[in-house]
Amino acid sequence: MTTIQTDNRRLQRKTSRLCVAVLLFAMLLPACTSERQNYSRFYSMSPKGWSANAPLHFAPDSLDSLGTYDVKLAVRHDTHYAYKQLLLAVDFINNAGKVTRQVVTFDVADDYGNWKGAGFGSAYQLERTIARGVSRTSVNRIVVWNGMKTREKLLQGVTDVGVTITRVDE
Repeated sequence: MTTIQTDNRRLQRKTSRLCVAVLLFAMLLPACTSERQNYSRFYSMSPKGWSANAPLHFAPDSLDSLGTYDVKLAVRHDTHYAYKQLLLAVDFINNAGKVTRQVVTFDVADDYGNWKGAGFGSAYQLERTIARGVSRTSVNRIVVWNGMKTREKLLQGVTDVGVTITRVDE
């Protein structure tokens, strides 16, 4: 074996080790983020649409009872959504069973029909913080209802609805 071949093999081994190290670093990097997401759940809607009689149930039982949390509601839609706004009813159910309802309005499009939110192509996501600094006991369960009153039985164009809960105290 020539000196050049030996040097090439050493270089290939070093390059392979470097690639493995970079890959491990890239996989571990998300663990270093400052935002601590403690619960995240998304429901995908049927391609036929979302019925007003089909609530979405979220049960964030993995939260620490001593923490305080921010709750975000996210909606993904496509270009088949036919309205400027989306109304959702959100029920917060505490440990004692008390229900607190909040109506959340998303402005999905502007007056000229331009879609709002992050996304590309025909998919967009809108997100809103709906509760700040709440305890685990006040978000024992969360139920999201389709609040749109339309002539159609199924609301089309909403593709996913999700809740993300992040701990905010140290």
